[in-house]
Amino acid sequence: MSTATYARVRVNATSANIGPGFDVLGLCLDSPADVIEVTTDPGEVEVRGRVATSTIPRERRANCATVALAAALKGDPKRVEDSLRWGVRLTKGIPVAGGLGGSAASAVGGALAGWALRGPEGGRLHACRQRDAVANDQILTAALVGEAVAAGAAHLDNVAPALLGGLVAVASPRVPQGPPVVARLPIAPWWLATVTPLQQVSTAHARVLLPKTVPLVDSVAATARSVLLTHALACGDSRLLSEVLEDPLATPARSHLFPWLAVAQAAAVEAGAPALVISGSGPTVVALLQTRAHARSVARQTAAAIVSTGVDATSSIHRVGGGARIEAFE
Repeated sequence: MSTATYARVRVNATSANIGPGFDVLGLCLDSPADVIEVTTDPGEVEVRGRVATSTIPRERRANCATVALAAALKGDPKRVEDSLRWGVRLTKGIPVAGGLGGSAASAVGGALAGWALRGPEGGRLHACRQRDAVANDQILTAALVGEAVAAGAAHLDNVAPALLGGLVAVASPRVPQGPPVVARLPIAPWWLATVTPLQQVSTAHARVLLPKTVPLVDSVAATARSVLLTHALACGDSRLLSEVLEDPLATPARSHLFPWLAVAQAAAVEAGAPALVISGSGPTVVALLQTRAHARSVARQTAAAIVSTGVDATSSIHRVGGGARIEAFE
């Protein structure tokens, strides 16, 4: 079987934390998405798309997609070296530093493309077969290397749902350098209302603001709410959701970054949302609703409230999305 020379991968946006589940829970959206194309022919690193910015590195050792691509080829030094000359095109659909897992999507795309193209077994059957747990561990591990370049540390809560889709829980491995610990969780067919203020917040900066220690009562509250949150998300229980979405850990430490947050939360709840939470490190905020019409109404009213504070914002609605997929392979 001849070695493949081209792969195109699509990876959806994600929302991490979902209130109290800091660094533990992540949810995949059905849009927007990043598209990563890799060809083994010599070429440049090209970044394009409506949200592409000059802050996205074009240098291979600083770009999370190309770093993850090389990490996925680990074990074949010549292939890794060759990949430094491959053509890579990154079409950005996910806003940069917007709280929707943009760097994680690019890293997962690079890792999945590398997994598909690696080694002599890199044929159509290898890329198109259903990935098993071992393959997903390999892809996640490579993607984390790329995510660390962009975010300053390796965080699974965006990377895992970007690859696997749906609602995902993650934990640190029991032993150092162990495989990623992840599980897909059941989730009802929620609609998501997202509002993105015209503001950028880097994950690295947002994490610097977090306390090194937290009171036991806050730790217990976060744990309890996270457990109940997974039940509410699985059962479609909006009443329970309204009781458990408050985040006692990260949001209080970061709230000064979002002076419009209280106004936005009040508007969302007035419009009937169970609650409104920061997505990842922000600034995007998200609410979970039962119907399309309700999600659209909450999104619009929340965006209007933020705009009333003098900050521009855009709104959209989504369903829960599927994981990364290989769109083309030859």
